[in-house]
Amino acid sequence: GGGAIVGLAPLLAYDQWAFGSPFHVPYNYTVGFGSTGSLFLATPSFRRLIEVLFALPGVLRTTPVIALAAVGLVSLYRRGYRFEMCVVAAIGLAFLLFEASYATPFGGGSPGPRQLIPMLPFVALPLATAFRRMPLTTLSLAATSVIEMVAATITHPINYGEHDAAWFHQLGLHDFSATVLSFFPSRHFLDGLM
Repeated sequence: GGGAIVGLAPLLAYDQWAFGSPFHVPYNYTVGFGSTGSLFLATPSFRRLIEVLFALPGVLRTTPVIALAAVGLVSLYRRGYRFEMCVVAAIGLAFLLFEASYATPFGGGSPGPRQLIPMLPFVALPLATAFRRMPLTTLSLAATSVIEMVAATITHPINYGEHDAAWFHQLGLHDFSATVLSFFPSRHFLDGLM
């Protein structure tokens, strides 16, 4: 709590100095400010929650190993780690509720719902107990998650529609994201010179 206050104090002081109120949100002045007038938040939607979880760029489609966190939470509860289980579950549910309230959950140019990223380290904690119970399943889903996210990262992770994440198609076409090597002539260009 103290760390949060220390972290928020400069922001609140800046907002007071720049806008006359510590609770004024500078995001109001951006071009794409949400139609809700409240940082893109709206009433939570069950449909949006299902999309965030299961749509093509949804968190359980891009990183299916996260589904085993529920198994790990049950195992933690049975082992007597009830407080820890409640904290992890509360963090996960709070982020999912936030995402279900967000006007554009897949916005911001990232592979999947980017607002859920801070939740992942907490939800990953129960994966250790899930691994002890089901090592082969956990390893299989972890490998699938790694393959999916590597494909998204090395192709064009921000070029997708909410229902069209064509990372493997781009991979097959050798359509990769630009890197520092993109500034150098390609091998085919050099072959043409010789």
